[in-house]
Amino acid sequence: MRALRGRALKLNARREGSGGEPFEMGNGNSMRYVVMGAAALAMTSVGAPAVAQEQCFDKGTLSYVDCPQPAPPPAPVPPPPVIEDGFYIGLKGGPIFPLDSDGTATGVGAPITGDIEFDPGWTISGVVGYEFHEIFGSASLRPELEFGYQTADLDGVDGDLSTLFGFANLYVDIPVASGLDLILGGGVGYGQTEADLGIVDDDDGSFGFHLDAGFGYDLTEQLVLDLTYRYSSFQTLEYDFGLAGVSVEADDFSSHQGLIGLRYKFY
Repeated sequence: MRALRGRALKLNARREGSGGEPFEMGNGNSMRYVVMGAAALAMTSVGAPAVAQEQCFDKGTLSYVDCPQPAPPPAPVPPPPVIEDGFYIGLKGGPIFPLDSDGTATGVGAPITGDIEFDPGWTISGVVGYEFHEIFGSASLRPELEFGYQTADLDGVDGDLSTLFGFANLYVDIPVASGLDLILGGGVGYGQTEADLGIVDDDDGSFGFHLDAGFGYDLTEQLVLDLTYRYSSFQTLEYDFGLAGVSVEADDFSSHQGLIGLRYKFY
């Protein structure tokens, strides 16, 4: 083996154009050709893919082609938004158009009956409530407390009727379009109504109720504009004007009302 290290390696390879004659490569040439071969191998491997594309047989072209890549998984569907219940406050008001009321006056001889007539007046009230979403399908339920004031002048008489009232209300909001709800509901309560005739006045309390219908529109996520029609009525009222010796009984104090309001939601 040591003798082989000192001898020249004979290669039976033939150089192109050499006529096929053998040539000898000594130890120095061996190292040079080994280095050159390694460099050439490295150059041919540059840019080769790390993993070969899987091949599939195409029956149409009778050849192997790159296999189709699987489709990416579908994007996850976000969960539906959570609609929260919560408290709100509000303010509403507008014109009122009182209906004529049957009245009876005593203390001036024989009882006098007739219509008590009113001019248009106005009302304002504040509310606090709680909204329960999707109680009846997509409809919401709103129990509410309302406290307010209304007044109207007597027609043909120098005086007015004014009422401080409180109602326990219940409303159903039914969605009819994006951001728009149909509002149906009403309330029952109590009103303290004062009859002021200038030099004499008296007040009386009575049961009251109202029926409402209208629309609520979402101005923002938390602010709602309400437009509502209301029929309101406070039942039999009795007034005793002691100084004049006159008593008046009115069947009711009822009115049609057009209300505009704002509700602010804390949720």
